[in-house]
Amino acid sequence: MKFRILLISLIIFLVNRTSATTLQGSILTDTSIRGPVDVIAQVSLAPNITLTFEEGAILNMHTGASIVGSDGSHIVFSGTVSKPILINAADGKNWGKVEANGATGHLEVHHVQSHMGQFRVMKGATAIIEDSYMHDYFQGDNPIVYTEDAGNVNISRCKFSNYYELNLVRTLAVVEDCLFQFMTADGIDFDNSPPGTILRRSTLQYGRGFNIDAIDFGKVNFTGNGSIALVEQCLVHDISDKGVSVGEGALDVTIRGCVFFNCGAGSAVKDNSIAHIFNNTIVGCDAGIECVEKNPGLGGGHAFTYNNIIWKSHEPFFINSTGTADIQYSLIDGMSPDASRHIFYADPLFTNETLTDYHLLPGSPAIGVGLNGEDLGAIFPVGGIFNQPNEL
Repeated sequence: MKFRILLISLIIFLVNRTSATTLQGSILTDTSIRGPVDVIAQVSLAPNITLTFEEGAILNMHTGASIVGSDGSHIVFSGTVSKPILINAADGKNWGKVEANGATGHLEVHHVQSHMGQFRVMKGATAIIEDSYMHDYFQGDNPIVYTEDAGNVNISRCKFSNYYELNLVRTLAVVEDCLFQFMTADGIDFDNSPPGTILRRSTLQYGRGFNIDAIDFGKVNFTGNGSIALVEQCLVHDISDKGVSVGEGALDVTIRGCVFFNCGAGSAVKDNSIAHIFNNTIVGCDAGIECVEKNPGLGGGHAFTYNNIIWKSHEPFFINSTGTADIQYSLIDGMSPDASRHIFYADPLFTNETLTDYHLLPGSPAIGVGLNGEDLGAIFPVGGIFNQPNEL
């Protein structure tokens, strides 16, 4: 008899644990959800409402289902290392979006794995996205993460795989320690980026197709302020076009401490943009650095470069139109030495070029010969935090 009671209790417990809450329509009060949930249509949050998904929650997002916050509402995914939150495509098709809106709107994403959906931060809302994996989202030219006129957006320790692009528009964004791979457009696209925008210690790799930039700075419809940003200590490789593309009148983009290999160009400065490019290692690219006019009438780009190593690239520099490059204190393969500008050629003595380890060995001629006695080349460590095999 006791065994039968225990068995019935266990069955009831399992049913309660596995049955999913159905979510749709309007949410008018603060709500916290744990366990599985079926999101079958759009969910709309009233102003100043907080919707929280607790650790271990599983969201089954049906085709077209979205979670949208109105002004002042907060959407929080409180996953943990031991109990991440899973957001699944219930029908095996793209679902809609998770979106925060308004000056006091806020999105938090902690320890989430999201499949076949989009995240948006709009119109003054802020966001923290960290320790998460977002993948397999192709819906025309829709980015997997899209921000427009957002407040502060911080993205840390995230992995993005098999997607179109990320697009951050007129948004103060700091992106750190991330991995971007198998993109079919620009890995991450910054438009009209304000001062304080940073991409650091991230890996961008394996672009899928032609005309793929790992990192792109531009403008929306060629209007508004040019970008001001910092790219530092990133690892960029196997990209068909530019490692970093600085275009459309960017006011000042700094690229420092990075490693680029097997790219169309390490960096390209276009259309009257300005970039400071220093302490980078660029290996095996079609061009090391380009200063070019892409769009007729805008003029060439302007680069101020020093403390770089450009090695085994088809052309170390490519310049056209009114483009200019100030080149100093660099080891450049394929360029005539110039003692007055401290430009020279010698084997840099990488630790293991075959294994793409571009640390300098003791005795390297690139040690201590840069501006202010600095070493030439990248500032290690470079790249994101992910070391697991990367597969589609």
